[in-house]
Amino acid sequence: MCAVAIREIESFDELDSIGADWLALWQSSPAATPFQSPDWIIPWWQHFGAGDLRVLVLLNEKRVVGIAPLFVTADSQLRLVGTGNTDYSDILAEHPQCASVFFKYLCRNRSWDEMEFENLRRESPLLITSTSPDVSEYVEEQDVCPVLCLPPSANDFTDKLPHQLQHNLSYYRRKLANAGEVKIEQASENNFVELFEALLSLHEARWQMNNLSGVLCADEVQNFHYAAAQRLLSHHALRLYGLRLDARIIASLYAFHHNRCTYYYLSGFDPEFHQYSPGTLLVAHAIYEAILERDVGFDFLRGGERYKYRWGAKDRPIYRKQVTWADSHQ
Repeated sequence: MCAVAIREIESFDELDSIGADWLALWQSSPAATPFQSPDWIIPWWQHFGAGDLRVLVLLNEKRVVGIAPLFVTADSQLRLVGTGNTDYSDILAEHPQCASVFFKYLCRNRSWDEMEFENLRRESPLLITSTSPDVSEYVEEQDVCPVLCLPPSANDFTDKLPHQLQHNLSYYRRKLANAGEVKIEQASENNFVELFEALLSLHEARWQMNNLSGVLCADEVQNFHYAAAQRLLSHHALRLYGLRLDARIIASLYAFHHNRCTYYYLSGFDPEFHQYSPGTLLVAHAIYEAILERDVGFDFLRGGERYKYRWGAKDRPIYRKQVTWADSHQ
């Protein structure tokens, strides 16, 4: 790498001001996911941010080549912005060597007791082992993300599905078509608000079947996702679908898209129509759309729920890394 400089960002206004450069770096990074984009991280800090913001921006002759979105918690931990409801956390870097530059800078300018990074993919540059003798590191597998490798054609995909699932999809499609006019819409600027509001209500309705509230019940969570989804939509990275029966939206699926992969975040459906399995039909539609976009993967994200494996998804582990210093417990 050429000579570099590091800029520290400690306020939301500063964070927002680098959005354009951040977006350009994200769009050009083949290893990035939607969760490293400014469309996700900036709204997250705006709605959930607590503690001291410590975002590091790596510059090479004034060009942004790396971003480490960090903050210090009240109990003196250095963490990645987005921790909690972000399935893949990481830095954004033009070159893996950027991680070493960030790490050395953080060691020289430490004002916390430990680092804790969650939901790191196997290829994350943050999993590179440091060489400092004063540092202790602990890495453990935290969870799994089942990922479906996509074939080049929809027919290839259908042919490889279990026969029972193929039968069920055909049966539910026919049954739903007999009940009324069926239409699946994808979010655009014209219908975004309607589809997003349907997502909120249908996700809640689906979880109320089990006397649970779901993950979108809190106002700040809803406001965050509205802002993030709207920004992702403006950069063609949102995949929000609504399944209509006649004029009524009876199921919704919320996903993202980047670098030839679709990321399925969550969904919901109207329990009144459970006999048509509208959620299954929407997952199938989202997968077929991903194949049409020439995606190579459909990522079901965190959690080993059984339904993900029916589609042929295979586990990819994600990791937690803790870094402590010898003097932090003295």
